[in-house]
Amino acid sequence: MKKQYRYCPICATKFVLRQLYDEKQLVCPKCGYIFWQNAKPAVCGFIIRGNTILLVRRAVPPATGTWDVPGGFVKEHEHPEKAMVRELQEELGVRATVKGFFGFYMDLYGGHNGPTSAVLNIYYLVSLPPSARLQPTDDISDARWFSLSRLPKHISFKHIHEAIRDWKRGKKE
Repeated sequence: MKKQYRYCPICATKFVLRQLYDEKQLVCPKCGYIFWQNAKPAVCGFIIRGNTILLVRRAVPPATGTWDVPGGFVKEHEHPEKAMVRELQEELGVRATVKGFFGFYMDLYGGHNGPTSAVLNIYYLVSLPPSARLQPTDDISDARWFSLSRLPKHISFKHIHEAIRDWKRGKKE
């Protein structure tokens, strides 16, 4: 339960915890507003060529300096596939093609000096044009191809390990 939220954004009354369905939620006793604590959707680009995977180095918190898959959060009213194309353009300066859906992976984002949020990571199989020149921008500082059998030591999030494990096990669409 996220404790940093204490007051209703509609009427400023202090929230109370109430059992709704199978878990407790923050509810305003005055106006009835329910603060649903949903996972935030994010897209992840699974860019694999042969036995290599493209990873990017994070330039911003959380996990600054660690390796990640390219991607980011889905904007309100944005289709996840469009978010995937947008994120790859922003992070790598390339126009990518979404080839298909790979899987969903849950994880946490944040921490250290701030709150954590549950994240629904939506993995897409993505291809880049053969002549694509990767130009790290936005919130990444580097992009490199790694052998799937020799991954870097510091990978940002648990979901990346899970997705790579599933890829190796043959969970290809």
